[in-house]
Amino acid sequence: MAISAITYCAQGDATRATLAVTVKRKSLQRLQLFTAGYIKGGSVRLLAQQSGQAPIALLPEKSNDEQWQPLYFSVPSGWGPGDITFTLTDDATGGFGWGGLGLGKRRHLAGDASAYAIVALHAVAIAGLLLLPGLLWRSCIGPLPLSLLPVPGIILLALNGLALWILPASAAQWFRAGLAGIYLLFAVALLYRRRIGRNGPGTPRSGDRIFIIAIVLALLQAISIGLNPQGVAQEYGGDGELPGRMVASPPDHVIPYGTAVYLLHRYDGDEKRFEYFGDWSIGSRGPLVPLGINTLLQLFGAAPGDPPSSARVQWPGVDSGVDLARLFGWMLNALPILGALHLMSALNVPAERRHRAALWLALAPLLTINVVFLWPKLLAAYFVMLVVGDVLNRRYSRAGIFAALAWLSHPVGALMLPAIGLLLVAQRRGPGFWRSSAAASSRFLGMLLLVMLPWLYYKWQLGHGDAFMSYVFADGRGIKPALGIGSWLAARVSNLWMTLTPTAFFFSDAMHDWIFGPVHDSLRWTIQYAKSLPGQLGFGAFGFAYAALVRSPPDAALRDLRNCIVGAGLATMLIYWGYSTDGLGRNCLEVLTPFVIVYACAAWPVSKAAFATMMSIVALESMWVALSGFLLNPAFRLASVAWDGWFLFGLSAATPLILAFHAWRAPYGAPGAADPTHPATASPMAMTR
Repeated sequence: MAISAITYCAQGDATRATLAVTVKRKSLQRLQLFTAGYIKGGSVRLLAQQSGQAPIALLPEKSNDEQWQPLYFSVPSGWGPGDITFTLTDDATGGFGWGGLGLGKRRHLAGDASAYAIVALHAVAIAGLLLLPGLLWRSCIGPLPLSLLPVPGIILLALNGLALWILPASAAQWFRAGLAGIYLLFAVALLYRRRIGRNGPGTPRSGDRIFIIAIVLALLQAISIGLNPQGVAQEYGGDGELPGRMVASPPDHVIPYGTAVYLLHRYDGDEKRFEYFGDWSIGSRGPLVPLGINTLLQLFGAAPGDPPSSARVQWPGVDSGVDLARLFGWMLNALPILGALHLMSALNVPAERRHRAALWLALAPLLTINVVFLWPKLLAAYFVMLVVGDVLNRRYSRAGIFAALAWLSHPVGALMLPAIGLLLVAQRRGPGFWRSSAAASSRFLGMLLLVMLPWLYYKWQLGHGDAFMSYVFADGRGIKPALGIGSWLAARVSNLWMTLTPTAFFFSDAMHDWIFGPVHDSLRWTIQYAKSLPGQLGFGAFGFAYAALVRSPPDAALRDLRNCIVGAGLATMLIYWGYSTDGLGRNCLEVLTPFVIVYACAAWPVSKAAFATMMSIVALESMWVALSGFLLNPAFRLASVAWDGWFLFGLSAATPLILAFHAWRAPYGAPGAADPTHPATASPMAMTR
C-alpha cells in the first residue's frame, strides 16, 4: 500500500480525526482504495466528493473489520474528469470508534503469484508420490490395472505418516530424510524400467484413456473452485486459508488437516483433545487421510500452528501446509472415477458403457461438490467400489483389505459392510452354499479384522466413546434418543422422502437459515444438489437412473449389484441415520450414489443422442453448482474480480463443457460386445487372493 493512516492513535478509540486523499479520476483505473476499522456511516463516516458535485457516502462491504479491505468505487455518471477526494471523518469517542483509509496500486491478481506457482509444484509432487509406487509395481512386480494404480501410494503415505507420528523427533528426522531418498530411488527405477520396456505392463490401455481424461478434468474443476480467491455464500471458514467451498457448508472439511497437524505435533489422542477436536476425538473419523497429510507436511517442511490458525495470512496458503492437505484431498476424492472402471470391468460390460460411467461421474454434482469439499467420503466410496468389484470377481481376501481401507478413510465406509456381506453371500448361491459362503466370509472378514484391529484397539484404549453410534437410536433431534417407535419411524420416512424425491428439499422447511443468517432460495436450490439423490445424480439424468433401477436387470451380477448394494445399502443408511430428517445427502449418501451411476450405465444402453443430451443438461447443472456460490455471495462484485479469479471462473465452466463434448463424440461399440480388457483387470496382486 502506497499510503495509509488510521484514526486510532495515542488516545485509542477516543481519538478524533479527519483523513483525506485526493485522486485523479483517470488514476482510479490503476489505483485501489483500502479501508479498515468501523466505518458505519455515523460517527465514523467516509465521503467521496468532486468539485461542484454533492458528496456521496460510502460504506465498506465489511464495516467492522480491523484488517485492510479493498473499497470498490464506481464514479457516478454525472461526475466530470476532475479530481475526486475521499474523506474519512472520525467523531467517535467510544469503543470501536475508529477507521482507516489507504491508497495503493491496483493488483492484477487477488492471490500471490509465487504461492500459485508453489501450489502447482506441490500438485505435481503429490501426484508423483501417489502414483510412483503403483507405477513401479507395474514395471517391476507385475500387472496392476489403472483402477488400482493409486492404492500402493495411498497405503505407503499413510504408513510413513504413522511412523512419523509414533517415532521420537530425533528418529523421525532421519526417517524423513530416508523417505525422501526412497521416493527418489522409486523415480529413478521407474524411469529406467520404462525406458527399457515402454510397451510393458506399465503402459495404459487405450480403453482407459477416457477415465484418465475424466479424472483430470474433475480434478481441474476442484482446483479451480478451491483456489478461487472469491468467497462463497454462507461458506464456513471463508475468511481463512482453508475455506469450505460449499454453500452453507458444515465444518467437516477442516478435520483431515487439523488431525494431521495433531499427528505432526506427536500428541497421543488425549493431549490437547478439546483444542483440536472439541466434543469429538482423534478416533471419531478415519486416520488414513490425516496420516498421509502428516507425511506431506513433514516431507515439504510445512510449519502449521499448534493448533493451526484459521486466519488467511496468504492466498493460496502454502507456508502452513494447507495447500498440501487440499491438493491431497482433491486427488483422493476424485478416485471414484477409477472405482467405476474397476467395477465396470468386474461386471464385464462393453467399453461404451464404461465410457458413459466415467463421463457421468465426472459431471455429476456429487463430484463437483464433494471433490473440492475435503471430507474423505468419496475416498471411502472408491474403496467400497473396489470391494464390490473384487467380491464379484471372488477375490475375497483383497476385498477385505479394501473394506478396511474404506472404513479407515471415513466411518461411512463401515456403513456399507452389511450390504457388502449380503452381496458376498448372494454370489455363493448354488450347490454347497453354506460351506462356500463360510469360506468366502472367513477370508473377507479375516483380512478386514487384520487391518482394522490396531485402529480399533487404539480407539478402545482412548475410551472417548463414539457419538456416531447414537445416531441409530435418534429421531432427527441430533443425538437425543427417539421419543418412541413412532418418532423413530417418522424420521426414517422423512429421510427417505427427502433423499429420493426431486426438489423435496427445496420446497421443505429445511435450511432457510444457517450459521451466517437467512439462506436465499437460489442458494437453497444449489444446496439440494448435495442433499438428495436426484441432485447428486443431476436433475437432467436422475429419471434415467431411476428407470434403470426398476427395469429387469440383464444378468445376475447386475441384479445382485442393484438389490444388495443399492437396495440394502440404502436401507442400512435409512436405519442408521437418525441425526437429522433433511435427507441422507451430506451425511452418508455420497458413498452410494456412484453405484447408482455405474448400475444405470451398465444395465440400460440408451442411445448415444439420449445419453449425450442428458449429460449436456448435467454439465449446465455442474456449472451452476460450481459458480452459483460465488456469484450469489452478497459480497460479490464484478469490479473485485482480478485476473486469477476470471481465469478460475473460466476453468470451472470449461471443464463440464469439455466432458459434455466427449459424451457427444465418444466412440460406441456394439451394444452386446464384452469388455476385451476384463481378464487383465482381474489379475493383479495375486498374493492377496
